[in-house]
Formats: sequence, structure tokens, C-alpha cells
Amino acid sequence: MAVPATCWVCASRAGWLPRPPACWASATARNTVAARAAVSPRNAIVLCIADPLASFRQVSLRSRGNTSLDRQGAGVVNWPAMGSSLFSAKPSVLRCSRCGRFVDWADARLQLVCGCRPHVELPPVIVRPCEDAERTAVLDLFQRDFGSTRAGAFDAEHALVDMPALVALVKGDQLAGALAYRLTEDALQMLALATDPMWQRSGVGGHLVNEAERLAKEAGRHRAVIATSNDNLPALYFYQRQQYRITSITPGSLIPRAAGRPGFAGIAVCDEIRLEKDL
Repeated sequence: MAVPATCWVCASRAGWLPRPPACWASATARNTVAARAAVSPRNAIVLCIADPLASFRQVSLRSRGNTSLDRQGAGVVNWPAMGSSLFSAKPSVLRCSRCGRFVDWADARLQLVCGCRPHVELPPVIVRPCEDAERTAVLDLFQRDFGSTRAGAFDAEHALVDMPALVALVKGDQLAGALAYRLTEDALQMLALATDPMWQRSGVGGHLVNEAERLAKEAGRHRAVIATSNDNLPALYFYQRQQYRITSITPGSLIPRAAGRPGFAGIAVCDEIRLEKDL
């Protein structure tokens, strides 16, 4: 018996699923209005949350311990200790779209939502090549977001300190994101994309990818390529929304590197997935 796929935030229906997830709450339990507009699959988006049962209780944003509140009311804590990421485009730091607190990579969850979540308004953004004076700040952003300044992808391990990078700046000189890449004979390979949690879901990543694609075409390359792991659902979602297509899957290639560490939402890390876009 099919059940409606329902937005966890506003309870709008978004298509149909063959069976309900075990953690679903009823519409009554969520205190939602019965009549809602339908959500088309085209407009459905993915929501990263900290706790699949968080919708059953009111979330408090009061400061506790060494937690402070940022200007948007999101919990700001010390950066969590993350294991080194061996896979490109795999951020270790996520921020819960509901309560604002940071989410461990293995503890994050995905839920279906419509466009009801408020979008972070992005101030004017400048995307340009990283300057030498900014290199330390960029590496620090990669370290915080990935847990490492090295990225394993495309059959090699890359020291990001040696790679050219793009930076996204907002409000003058505030670093909102960075993208490390390398040029091969026929393509631009994106090695790591990091966004400050303050600016997640605000379009920073899209600005960086667009500029990388422009640089690739300017350099005479006709493809942009990204490699990620099978568990990295946020990256697969993001890049396919940017018109990237899955071109290859290498089953089992990441099992030795993962060494049993859990991936996103506890998914086992097994396969490298490559996506590319013709420019």
C-alpha cells in the first residue's frame, strides 16, 4: 500500500512512496494543517537534519555550556573532531536545517521537504582565484569542513595546499567557501568544495562551481569532473542539480580507504562515483 511522501516541515505531499519510513509521525502528531498544496518532484529538496525524531518535540535554541548563538539563531559550537576524509567533495561539517546545530557526518539524515524552508539571502558574492595571503584561511576552511587538507580522488591523493583554488567572499572579505581543483589534459577536476556552515544552502557552492566551469572553458577544457563516494548523498544531490551526470561507478574501490569508518547517515563507504558535465 503506497503512502504519500510528505514534507517534514509543512506536511505538503510530494509524490508517493511504497511504504512509510519507520520514523514518520502522523499529521496529527505534527500538528499540521490537513489541507496542503501538493509538492511536485521537481520542487522537492533534500533536508539534512540531526535527529530523525526531532519533529516530535520543540527544539530549543537556548545556549548551553560553551554553545553560543550566531546572529541567525543557529547554535555555534566548537568544531567537532572528524576523521580524515579520503574522498573529494565530502564535507565533514553539516548544519541541521531545523535547529542550526552542527551534525556529525555519520549521524546526519535526509528527509524530503518542499520549498517551504526559508532560504538564506546571499549578499553580493565575489568569486576569484585564491591569493597567497588567503591560503592559510582556505586550508583552515578545508580542515574544518573535511577534517583534512588532503583529498583522495581520481586514483591519487592530493595535497590541497599545492592545488589552485577559488574563493567565495561575502561582505567584502568574509570567506564563505572555497573550491580546489586541477587541470588535466582534457578536463577540470574538482577536488574539494567547502562552504562555511553559516552560508550552507545559500548558493555559495553553485557560484564556485560556475566559476570553475568558466575557468575550464577559458583554458580550453570541455569537461568538468567530480569524484565522490556512494554514501555522499548531499554531493550527489548537489552536482546533479548542477546538471552533472554519473559517468562511472567503481564498485568496492573505496573499501580499503574507508577502513570501516561509517559514511553519511551510517551508510557503508564502498564505491567511487564520478560525475561530469560537458562544457
